[in-house]
Amino acid sequence: MGVALTTTGYVYSLLSSFFSVVVFNFFFTEPSYSLRSSPDYVATFAVMFTAALLSSSLTSRINAQSIQTANKACNSAGRRRWASPVQRDTPNPSVTRVNRKQPEGHTV
Repeated sequence: MGVALTTTGYVYSLLSSFFSVVVFNFFFTEPSYSLRSSPDYVATFAVMFTAALLSSSLTSRINAQSIQTANKACNSAGRRRWASPVQRDTPNPSVTRVNRKQPEGHTV
């Protein structure tokens, strides 16, 4: 999942999922420190690869959604800043109270 958080794109997630299966095969299956394994591990490798790929894919999607949400929030703040001069021209007292609370550095 660390790869999905720090990179953009599914190719890196695919490569890291494959690499994790190879590392598991090398260190934890018999014969140890070899890429040879018995055919009994094929299902294990397939499940591991699928789980790693799904978690990386979901993490990438969540990361993209968080970036999109941050951009929307930034755009909304910009719209509010541009709308405030228009609101000052209205005689509504509630709008006037809001306009008095402008952040520092805001010029009229």
